[in-house]
Amino acid sequence: MGLFVLTNATFKNVHFFLQTIELWQAGRWVEQAPAWEPFGSELEPGKSCVQVVPEPAGNLPWRLRLGIQEHPRGLNSPSKKSPGGVNI
Repeated sequence: MGLFVLTNATFKNVHFFLQTIELWQAGRWVEQAPAWEPFGSELEPGKSCVQVVPEPAGNLPWRLRLGIQEHPRGLNSPSKKSPGGVNI
């Protein structure tokens, strides 16, 4: 098992998600489909979480590629707008 600590160092809420896992093979990083379900989570500004990741089979070096999407906060955030786009 690998443990990764992810920290949101921005001023916005973020959603992170697994994009791919890569193995070091023949002198380059090669994408491999993970053997587990994709994961993702929402993080508020300044918050951290620990993500448990099963190690790939074999003894090759590996790394994760994560995607991050920012979510605005406050009055202009999508959750604070009416269906017509007017601030509520």
